[in-house]
Amino acid sequence: MKLKEIIKGVPDYQFFKSVEELNDDSSRLAEKYPDVVRTEVIGQSRGGSEIIMEKIGRGKKNVLLFACPHPNEPVGSMMLSYLAEKLATDAQFRQEFDLTWYLIKCIDPDGTSLNQGWFKGPFTPLNYAANFFRPATYEQIEWTFPVEYKNYQFSDPLPETRALMQVIKQTKPVFMYSLHNAGFGGAFFYLSGEHPALYNNLTELVTERGLPLHLGEPEVPYVIKYSDGIFKIPSLQDSYDFLAANSGQDPAQILSGGSSSFAYIKKYNPAAFCLVCELPYFYDSKIKDRTKMEISRKEAVLKSLEISKMITGFVEMVIAETAKIIELDSPFQRAVIQFAELDRQSRPAQKSWAENNPEFSEAATVAQYFDNVTINRFYKMLTLGMLIRHLELAVKKGVNSLDHPRLAKLKGLLNQARAYLEQVNSELEAELDYRVVPIKKLVEIQLASALQVLLKIEKNSPV
Repeated sequence: MKLKEIIKGVPDYQFFKSVEELNDDSSRLAEKYPDVVRTEVIGQSRGGSEIIMEKIGRGKKNVLLFACPHPNEPVGSMMLSYLAEKLATDAQFRQEFDLTWYLIKCIDPDGTSLNQGWFKGPFTPLNYAANFFRPATYEQIEWTFPVEYKNYQFSDPLPETRALMQVIKQTKPVFMYSLHNAGFGGAFFYLSGEHPALYNNLTELVTERGLPLHLGEPEVPYVIKYSDGIFKIPSLQDSYDFLAANSGQDPAQILSGGSSSFAYIKKYNPAAFCLVCELPYFYDSKIKDRTKMEISRKEAVLKSLEISKMITGFVEMVIAETAKIIELDSPFQRAVIQFAELDRQSRPAQKSWAENNPEFSEAATVAQYFDNVTINRFYKMLTLGMLIRHLELAVKKGVNSLDHPRLAKLKGLLNQARAYLEQVNSELEAELDYRVVPIKKLVEIQLASALQVLLKIEKNSPV
């Protein structure tokens, strides 16, 4: 079938494209195929960068695919780069579906640019952490859609989010694909609703390429599981209710940011099918190991919380000491402060959840322990990486504004943070036997997932 040939044709990418390279691709296609591809600037980022959307085809129904909803997640940008090229050059492929394709290769150009230090490799956990950026929740495009729920309200979407809101309102897509991806672990999918006929088709796209499904704990404790590796897309409302039931606090005092694109699209097309395909850059086969251990799930969660408490405590100490020396607002500091605060505030709810849920008295599997403990170290490394990037900016500013003793103290904090990141990385590496997933495989799975869904909802047939 033609679609299988399209999927197999994904190039053997060795690196991720920069924002400039993605925009150049769009401009080139529009110039070369003006009858098929049209580009439109749908808005500007907070930093003044243009946000470009490609419109391809003239089908009766609209689909919207957008990449980099979180700027540390560029797999989707590579998928859209390939998909746009194939749609532009292959009329038979375009005619396979009666669709108009709206493609946004990078919805967050500012944040994505701050990740480009690891886009060309080497692809290691340490290099990823050292060059990582993910904004605070209230500065994330995917989580700043307007929302009102019980005691919580958010009504200040970012310029990038407003641009996406306008596209959703205008196109009312039947299918929306927010192109996320994970960092470490196994692969899993979020769907907007129950579709049992899709579950095996989607998970087989992963396993037939030698990647494990994520069989550890779910990404968030309140998510609804449909099948192994298949979950319902969680919402801010779900998070609010979980915190209300487990934290002993008013969730409105803990939450920040807004709702998601998946909630927003319901205003304009309640029947729209939404998909998320979470794929890791790194994996270890332990994430699929269901062998029972002597430790309980509760003990694994509590150990994870202790690791979080220790690393978050270090981060908060360094941020506080840095603030005594120099004033500097940076996106790295805003993210680190908020992530540390969220971690500190959410730990009691997670502890209560593990201690009061009878299922957690059962023995943990290797996958669940690995997810709770080892992968938690990996994700905490990312916060340490952003802390270091903030300190580097502070030292650069301090060279011209601080006396020698204060500058020396600031440099000492930077060296301390670097050493701590190296220590956590050493602890992580001692527990890992990880593999780097080829970008080609990641792109193939994301693309095949979209085509699988489209065939199901449009033609009720498999790829």
